[in-house]
Amino acid sequence: MSGLRGLGGGPRALTDRNVRMSGAEAVNKLLRAFRKAEDNNPYQLPEMATPPTVAVSATTDAALAASIPLATANALTAAAAKVAWYGGVPAVIANTFVGMPVVSNLPANGNLASLANANVSADLSMYNHAAEIMTDADTVEFSIYCRTDRKVMFQVDGQYVSKAGHVGVTASNSYNFFKLTFTSKRPRRIRILMSNMSEAASSPTMLSAVRLSALSAFWKPDQSGVLRLGCYTDSYGMGGGTQTNWDTPNAAFTTLAGELLGMRDVRQLSQFGTGYIATGSGRSKLLAQIPRSISQQGPWDLILVAHGYNDAAQAPATVQAEALAALRLIREGAPNVPIVVVGPWGGRTGPSAAVVGVENAISSAVTALADPLCRFAPNSTAAQPFLFGTGYQGATNASGNSDVYIGTDGTHFTPIVGHEYGAYRVATAVRDAVEAMLK
Repeated sequence: MSGLRGLGGGPRALTDRNVRMSGAEAVNKLLRAFRKAEDNNPYQLPEMATPPTVAVSATTDAALAASIPLATANALTAAAAKVAWYGGVPAVIANTFVGMPVVSNLPANGNLASLANANVSADLSMYNHAAEIMTDADTVEFSIYCRTDRKVMFQVDGQYVSKAGHVGVTASNSYNFFKLTFTSKRPRRIRILMSNMSEAASSPTMLSAVRLSALSAFWKPDQSGVLRLGCYTDSYGMGGGTQTNWDTPNAAFTTLAGELLGMRDVRQLSQFGTGYIATGSGRSKLLAQIPRSISQQGPWDLILVAHGYNDAAQAPATVQAEALAALRLIREGAPNVPIVVVGPWGGRTGPSAAVVGVENAISSAVTALADPLCRFAPNSTAAQPFLFGTGYQGATNASGNSDVYIGTDGTHFTPIVGHEYGAYRVATAVRDAVEAMLK
């Protein structure tokens, strides 16, 4: 398949110069961001040399100026418009908390089911998300609904305050007050990274209010350079596996890959147990998921599709047909947006015949799409497969890297290290695939 520079990139590239140019501009915009972020992103940069002190308490600091609520009476306040929200669409939960629903689990319930209200339906879930403000305060306190097994992370001007993160002081979900104290008063961009248990209801991490030192202000950061990544994935992309994966805001490989690529707004359009055909736990296959998110969570700068693991038992011809239908629907909802389709993870089976068969079927679907802005990135059929071997944590056998990167459940990534490895492999594959769109 020829790319955007040639004349053979499918019907659109041949007949519509405006579309072709628009696509090239979209690709170049991504490549500029990728190059800027390579080895120069929050995850790879060191922690702040002089970080603020971070104190966590169950009570607010009354010496600060009055608290500024972001939600009240089940509605967003005017102050919420001064916050940049990432990872979903802000919606008020339980009157005073800002949740970030990102995906519908229809016909099943989502992890927000027990908190459903006029703003949030029972089918919705929220995963890793973030909020940013600019402020000149030398002390800023964030009221966050969380508990001791949910980490909150902070970045200041693009660097982590601590890569270990900070936890709440209450064992059950409640108000926790995270106070950052700096040595001077000057404008800074502060990013709050929050997480959510992927399958557990009533356990979200949500921002509620901001409190500043006297004579200080906060305002919305410039978002003109922010890129949005949509990730249609299964439980791998939502951070599934052992629960310790889910309590860390940057743990899922999708979230971390976005950081490595310089994409600050990552939307985890992920549902465990699903695929091009699979409908695990009563959820929908990918084709049915797309209409509930493609426009609601957009507009997009890049869409990543990484399904197929749960389809390994399916006939490759059926997988190919379903993948092609899904990609056509994504393209219909997101014209001129680059799409990278990554093959399925091998898990503890590595590149087995079944996994390779599904991966080849997905690759054939991308070829059949004949879209110059859609590229396939091999995973289990890569020159160096992403995962190989048959061991896993707790049952290692020295047959491959699955000993290290597959957790004790025998399926998903190990906490942190597995998702980190997956993120680096996917980020590299995405860079290569997007670059190929110009060839």
